[in-house]
Amino acid sequence: MSEPNIDLAMQTIKRRRLQDNLRSSLEQSIDQRVDRYLEINHQWIIGNHYFAAASAECIELYRDGYFISTVMVSEMFQTLWDSEKE
Repeated sequence: MSEPNIDLAMQTIKRRRLQDNLRSSLEQSIDQRVDRYLEINHQWIIGNHYFAAASAECIELYRDGYFISTVMVSEMFQTLWDSEKE
C-alpha cells in the first residue's frame, strides 16, 4: 500500500469516528434540547428584520445548552436594541 492510500484510509477512519461521536452526543442530548426549545415561548421575528438572526441565534444557543453564550448574545441584542431607541 502506498503512502497516499494510507493517509486516505486514516482520514476515512477519523471521519467515521467523528461522525459516530457527534451522532452519539446528539442522541444523548436530543430530549433535553427539545424540552428547552419547547419551554421558550418565543416570539417569531419578522424574517428580514436586522435583529432576526441574533434572536434566532439566542434561541438555538439556549436549545443546545450553551447558556453563557445565550446570555452574551442576548446582552448584545439588548444593547443594540437600546441604542436603536436613542
